[in-house]
Amino acid sequence: MTMSPTSAGGIGCDTAWTKSVAQTLADLQVDPLLGLKTSEAESRQRQFGRNQLKAAQRRSVLSIWTDQFKSVVIWLLAAACVRAFFFADHAEGWRFSPSS
Repeated sequence: MTMSPTSAGGIGCDTAWTKSVAQTLADLQVDPLLGLKTSEAESRQRQFGRNQLKAAQRRSVLSIWTDQFKSVVIWLLAAACVRAFFFADHAEGWRFSPSS
C-alpha cells in the first residue's frame, strides 16, 4: 500500500477523525508499541514534509483597524450615530465608540 496523506484508503485531514485507532494505525502502517524506525520516519518526512504549523503572518494595527470597517454592523452603528447627531440627540450620538 502506498501512503498518501489524502488518498482514498489513507489518512486525510478530513477523514482521520472518523476512523478507529486500529484502522488509523493500519492505514499508516505503524506498530503502536514500536513506532517507526528512524529510516522510515526520515523517509516519510522527505515524502510528506515536516510536521509543523506555518507561522501566522503578522498584521499591522492599521490593517486590523481598517478591517473593522468591512463589517455591516459598524456601518449601521455609524449611521445611527450620524442620525442621532442630526436629530440633536447628542447624548446618544456620543455613545458610539468602536472600542466598546
